[in-house]
Amino acid sequence: MKTDTTPKLIYKRDIFGIILVLFVVTICMLIRMIPADTSGKKFAEISVDGNVAIRMEINDETERSEIPIDNGYDTVVVYENGEIGIQSCKCKEQICVHMGRISNVGTSIVCLPARTVISIVNEDSSNTASTDAVTY
Repeated sequence: MKTDTTPKLIYKRDIFGIILVLFVVTICMLIRMIPADTSGKKFAEISVDGNVAIRMEINDETERSEIPIDNGYDTVVVYENGEIGIQSCKCKEQICVHMGRISNVGTSIVCLPARTVISIVNEDSSNTASTDAVTY
């Protein structure tokens, strides 16, 4: 009678652990997909050096407008069809320009060299931090 002394590669507790990890990852991904509260009006806040320089309402009916930002980098913000983005900036990497345009609440464009941030916020949002489904 020959006994098998080779260890098992997968135990029942390993399968349970894998299923548990997959379940937690799935729940985290589903929570991430929950959209932010989009009721009410949306505003774009353009901040320079941490101070809100411009706060404007975002809607689909507004025609194209270019907004020059006085931050030492000749930044031009463009707003059209409910989307806002940085059209041009004299920073070295141009990452902020390549970010494209944003329109959803909670999204931001950041230009570190120019110390400029564009954020989309709700009507009742202020500069205070709030908890959403992702940070909770």
